[in-house]
Amino acid sequence: MIDRGGFPVMMVFILLFSVAMSSLALDHQSAYDGVAGERSDRQSHGEHAHGHHGLDEPAHGQYDGARQNQNVRINEFMSSNNLTASDEDGDFEDWIELVNTGSEPVSTEHLALSDDPEDPWRWMLPDTTIAPGDFLLIWASGKDRTEPGRPLHANFAINRLGEPLLLSHVITGERIDSIPPVHLNSDHSFGRKPDGTGEWYFFREATPGAPNTTEAYRDRLGPPSFSHPQGFHTSAFKLEVAHNDPEATIYYTLNGDSPDSSSKKLEPGQEIPIRDRSDDPNAFSTIRTTEMDGHNLHFTKPDHPVAKGTVLRFLVTRPGYLPEEITKTYFVFDEGAERYSFPVVSVVSDSMNFFGHEEGIYVPGIHYEKDPRPGHGNYRMRGRDWEAPSHVTMFEGDGSVAFDQGAGIRIHGGFSRQGPQKSLRLYARTEYGDDRFHYPVFPDQDYYSYNRLLLRNSGNDWVETMFRDAASQTVVRHMNFKTQAYRPALVFINGEYWGIQNFRERYDRHLIGRVAGVDEENIDLLDDHMRPKEGDSLHYRETRDIFVKEDMSDPEQYQRILKRIDMDNLLDYYTAQVWFGNDDWPHNNIDFWRLRTEYRPDAPAGHDGRWRWMLVDTDRSMALFNYFALPNYDLLDWLLREVNPRTGEAWPNELLRNLLDSPEFHRKFVNRMAGHLNTTFRPERVKEIVSSMADVVRPEIEEHIGRWERPQSKESWQGAVGNMLSFADLRPDHVRNHIKEHLGTGPTVTLTVDVSDAGSGYVQVESIDLLPETPGVVPPSNQSAGAGNEQLYDTKRQRRLPVDDVGSEADVYPWDGVYFEEVPVKLVARAWPGHQFSHWEKKENSGDYTEPQHTDTLMLSLSGDAVTEGEVHVKAVFEPDNDQVIEPKPHVLASGEYRFEEWPADTTAGAHPPSLAFVYMDHKEPRLDAEIEGETSGLFHLQSRTRVTGHGSEGFAFINTSHPDGNEGYPGRRLGGALLNLDTRDVEENTVSVSWTGLTHAENSRRYHLRLQYRIGDSGPFHDVTDAEGDPVTYKPQADGESAKMGPHYLPGHLIDKPLVQLFWRYYYSGKRTDPVDGSRSWLGVSDISVQPDRLTGADPDGKDPEGPDSEIPSRVELKQNYPNPFNPVTVISYRLPEETNVRLSVYDSIGRRVVTLVDGKQTAGSHDVTFDGTGLASGVYIYHLEAGDVVRSGTMTLLK
Repeated sequence: MIDRGGFPVMMVFILLFSVAMSSLALDHQSAYDGVAGERSDRQSHGEHAHGHHGLDEPAHGQYDGARQNQNVRINEFMSSNNLTASDEDGDFEDWIELVNTGSEPVSTEHLALSDDPEDPWRWMLPDTTIAPGDFLLIWASGKDRTEPGRPLHANFAINRLGEPLLLSHVITGERIDSIPPVHLNSDHSFGRKPDGTGEWYFFREATPGAPNTTEAYRDRLGPPSFSHPQGFHTSAFKLEVAHNDPEATIYYTLNGDSPDSSSKKLEPGQEIPIRDRSDDPNAFSTIRTTEMDGHNLHFTKPDHPVAKGTVLRFLVTRPGYLPEEITKTYFVFDEGAERYSFPVVSVVSDSMNFFGHEEGIYVPGIHYEKDPRPGHGNYRMRGRDWEAPSHVTMFEGDGSVAFDQGAGIRIHGGFSRQGPQKSLRLYARTEYGDDRFHYPVFPDQDYYSYNRLLLRNSGNDWVETMFRDAASQTVVRHMNFKTQAYRPALVFINGEYWGIQNFRERYDRHLIGRVAGVDEENIDLLDDHMRPKEGDSLHYRETRDIFVKEDMSDPEQYQRILKRIDMDNLLDYYTAQVWFGNDDWPHNNIDFWRLRTEYRPDAPAGHDGRWRWMLVDTDRSMALFNYFALPNYDLLDWLLREVNPRTGEAWPNELLRNLLDSPEFHRKFVNRMAGHLNTTFRPERVKEIVSSMADVVRPEIEEHIGRWERPQSKESWQGAVGNMLSFADLRPDHVRNHIKEHLGTGPTVTLTVDVSDAGSGYVQVESIDLLPETPGVVPPSNQSAGAGNEQLYDTKRQRRLPVDDVGSEADVYPWDGVYFEEVPVKLVARAWPGHQFSHWEKKENSGDYTEPQHTDTLMLSLSGDAVTEGEVHVKAVFEPDNDQVIEPKPHVLASGEYRFEEWPADTTAGAHPPSLAFVYMDHKEPRLDAEIEGETSGLFHLQSRTRVTGHGSEGFAFINTSHPDGNEGYPGRRLGGALLNLDTRDVEENTVSVSWTGLTHAENSRRYHLRLQYRIGDSGPFHDVTDAEGDPVTYKPQADGESAKMGPHYLPGHLIDKPLVQLFWRYYYSGKRTDPVDGSRSWLGVSDISVQPDRLTGADPDGKDPEGPDSEIPSRVELKQNYPNPFNPVTVISYRLPEETNVRLSVYDSIGRRVVTLVDGKQTAGSHDVTFDGTGLASGVYIYHLEAGDVVRSGTMTLLK
């Protein structure tokens, strides 16, 4: 204890110590915000352990009472508790066990536990007593509970991959006990034997709160080495397997079963022959997997040997050491990985897990034997008891390993469980290895880890196309609801070919948390008739009481519903289902959710506490079997009946029926359907999507048919695809007729919308922005050269492929859409920066325009004098706004190149480079959906917390850190990137290129990316700038100090001739985190920005220079759009050369294979026309590629047959 006489001296010591510690913390933090920097942020914010508020460490030995704590030791801990023990909440949390090794009771007062050497007092133990030889169990749960007489919970968890554990004395600062980082498997512990004093061992059977008496293991053995990597090989070989421990014994199997000591033993020097086993007799493919007979889902054995790989499972053992289990899959084909165009997934599990009579999840088994009725069988069972421990390896198209880990597998689906080939649900759990599938399975998504994945059998569509649900969801994926990502794969089970199965996302709390950016533990997720999957249904039951019991024609009651249901989401959701003709809904296949919070009108979508619906399982749509959901199927009739015809119940129909009593909802619903029939469901658009996805599946469908005899033949598969194409052609007119019949809308009217100047503004018709990037707005027949507003399908990597250009506003206007006479349509005129709305002009049936209307919002009547022979014409007139000031001032590209080259660290706070601003977002930890909230105003030489930093010739850089308050001028964790303003008037289309350099100052654990995006004007969503392969231009962190040149990439043509175009270097969290403990974020920089235009000075509309000696000789290489486009089968590709040069003109398909070289040799200056004949080629997108000297140009063209 400290006596009164020594108090002033000790106070001085403590103050000096505090200053020294603060200085050390700042020195450590100043390097860069890595782990320690993030933790320094946390400490400076006061985020210390329970009961510790800035107390500084005195010198050792200043507190004699500490001696009583010396006998407390860390005795055992578990960092991945899956099934061992649960806390008072029923949660299986990490835990730490302390033991009193002395002969006297000991107090835990002034003791602290931590997993962070920089913060040794992270959690203060309460004052409790441990009897001699007794144990104290502390849950490392993060719950921070210290109530006397109750279980104790620390304020941190333990990383199972390894991090230190520290036991310290707060008063003396003495480190009483410590453990270095240890990697533990699930439900394994690390502890002392004998208790408190012995050496450290691994335990497979933990003993929390009790003596460590179970079998102890000295160490982990580690995996053996292999002479050849798993995956694809082109010739047979002998595999050598060795272990660096000469006392280790290796057992192995070749049939997928887990090895044990009774399995084959690998002798020293023994080699395992690896060959193509495809001609071997089928083993698992002959096992009956359904009880169905006399049905199109009956089981059929393949009549030939299926393709096979070699599955090897190894067990490495040594007495006193933890065993190691390893699984490898090898394929030997003449073509190697080129044999398949899809990723390959190897599923390996004990054969009894899948096919055993009593426990097999894939067979009718004992449950069908006990009750042999249709729909009964082992595969109908659900829950953890029917989860098969397995190993899953995904190989990419080039043969590389995408992920390779243990997983749990369950059968997924409803009726489709009875089919021969079943959908699989994959669970990543710590008990099998990793708790995530850490891989971007869906390349067009910006997510890197998944808790669960589906390998879906295409449900009801299994006997038809294998992609119907994926196509349906692709058609509507831009609409205001969640759709499931899709990527087809080929599955092998225990080495035998199992056919096509589609990777899909699974709707659960993990997905909602990942995609919506909400707390996954704080949601309500319901399916079907208000059945809770997460949370509860109380809020929705209250909502239902309103729309069922109250009068929805009363605006006040309808407003109550608007605070509970996201109506834009619901309108889009119902619109899509009606067009699909989905007859397996709305009595089934419903998933909807909300964040559990009060209504927050200013919150982003999904964060406002309202219900949102997600699209799932649309197999019974788009003319399935040419029987269900035919083009004339009247789903509206079903939806508006008092009871649902399928179930005889009222609940499936009551939501829409009651909402339609609201005049506002009625108008919006009719016009929402009309708008999407005019755009999203435009037949040409739908057919293009279906055809491109069929092209993806076509190369693999024959082998799949050979495995299952479903579809019956490739011809029947093509016929099913044809039915979908026919549905796309015929469906819109039928739906319009159904709307007229059931919703009292009157006849259809063609609405023509025009603008005075397409470069001055645009019109929004209800929810549809009449812009070229809005899917379906620009029909293919209207698209200018190189234009298209679709993202097609890349047949190599199975992801959406943006075409080079989305056209221009000139392709949009005048725009025609079909609406309904008795339903007014809301139009909003939106001016581009530098312009303002003037008035509306409406044409009367006399041909004259009515008196101008000057409000930018127009509720347009489609009846009466406005209608001329079933048509209504309206024009939005815009005019220059000379008073508008745009900041920062846009760089005028017609004056020359924009260049950014350096940004000094000592630049004045709040400054910005010419035409460029640094911005922060409306979300912390911003993702791709975050919106700009404001501009930063901070200094550029700061060394901690959230900041923009200046680096001279290396440009500027962004880093978000954990401190919630950030710095002055930099809101904490909300940096969003850099915004460049450009004036693109008087610049030629398709000639503006952007290049820049991305730099990694610190890679760190929480991976941020930089993505280049654009938008016209200063409001609305941003769109990705894409590279030549259609991928978003994205810089991803590399090793510290490394950089990458990005570009040049050409901007879409519709960005030209605008007073304001914004380029956005978006700094955003990718969702990938490499270390669950280290939360530091990537520190990424941008430098060497160049936006290079081609100026139009004295040029005629064709780009020719009239002042030159020969108007046919251009000043640069020009590649024109092919004409006609789309074409069938002949088109002409034109280009112009400024001088004689070597030329190569080639055509490639969408997976990058050269189809033909049309020109290869020297050509003279001037214009050249080359004919391309697509006879014999499949419909799809093709790329024509011109190399003229050092200049490279490319374009896309569409062959439609």
